[in-house]
Amino acid sequence: MDLGVALPPDSPLRPSFDHYDPAHLGGRRTVRNGLLKHQQCNERRGSHLPTGCDMIWHWLVLAKLDG
Repeated sequence: MDLGVALPPDSPLRPSFDHYDPAHLGGRRTVRNGLLKHQQCNERRGSHLPTGCDMIWHWLVLAKLDG
């Protein structure tokens, strides 16, 4: 998919898939278990459980999917 934005491959702002439930705890790579985040934000959270904004965004995504 072309979003019309070109970022260098090593840009910390490039989009990445972040597991809501961390992969090392059995979280699967599905739309229902994912958030689109900047690479640097994804790396900053690491394997910690989600908090704050991550929880709100995940709830909104699930509400839309279940809508």
